[in-house]
Amino acid sequence: MLALFIYAWQIVFFVSDYLLFDKQNTKKMKEESDLADAVGAACSAFFLCLSEQIMPFDEVFPTHFNTLSRNPFPHVLIEQALLQLGGGSVEGSKFAKQALTAAGWRHASVVSYGKYPEEAATAFNKVRLVLMDDPNAEQLMQRLAAA
Repeated sequence: MLALFIYAWQIVFFVSDYLLFDKQNTKKMKEESDLADAVGAACSAFFLCLSEQIMPFDEVFPTHFNTLSRNPFPHVLIEQALLQLGGGSVEGSKFAKQALTAAGWRHASVVSYGKYPEEAATAFNKVRLVLMDDPNAEQLMQRLAAA
């Protein structure tokens, strides 16, 4: 019975504190809450930047080549990076083809990645690991040849 009385007293005390605290404390609590939200957002942004610096592209899986999505799959982003690294346009397309060939894609450019998804995933993941160090075009080809 005493425990029930103490529990009820704590509830009354909490509710009265909550309802009767002055405006200054409310302002202070709001500032502290805003500060906590800002710190949380900053930590999230820091960890997001850290993860992107460690690995800018996600791993490529064979299922990506036969699945539709509104968001681009990692192999699409890797191919775009290769096109830019090769200079864009026709030169970039030739460079991307050479890089994928060096990484192990041994099929003609008219063969879709979805026909041989395991081989395509392996080739794109090799390129992904080399792109982690942000090399130029020559370094990329040298590292792919060595790998």
